[in-house]
Amino acid sequence: MWTMVFTLGFFVLFAVAFVWVVWRRALQARDLAQRGVPVTGEVVSKYTDRMSKIRTRHLRYKFTAADGHEYSHRIMADVDDYHSLDEGDPVELVYLPDKPTVSAMKGMVDIVRKGLEDQEGRKDP
Repeated sequence: MWTMVFTLGFFVLFAVAFVWVVWRRALQARDLAQRGVPVTGEVVSKYTDRMSKIRTRHLRYKFTAADGHEYSHRIMADVDDYHSLDEGDPVELVYLPDKPTVSAMKGMVDIVRKGLEDQEGRKDP
């Protein structure tokens, strides 16, 4: 009985944490699209991970924000970005001026902007 309760509780906790992370990143993406600041950064490193049969590609980039501080971020990259960028290459980014730790590649932010514009277009009569 307690094993079942513990197992169910674990899965519920995991599901809530997963939804919270996804929701938080969606809000960050919206904020980047609406009030993000463009900046040119630099690819610092790239590598692949393999879990089971799944390969993930990662890029780490850095940039200097308007506050003069340097920030870096690691992302899972799509195949095209991973193969077209090398260490030391410039990369177009967008970051939040009030929270520079939140950033993304400009191409991803442009996709979100397009989605928000399409959504707004459907609301207007």
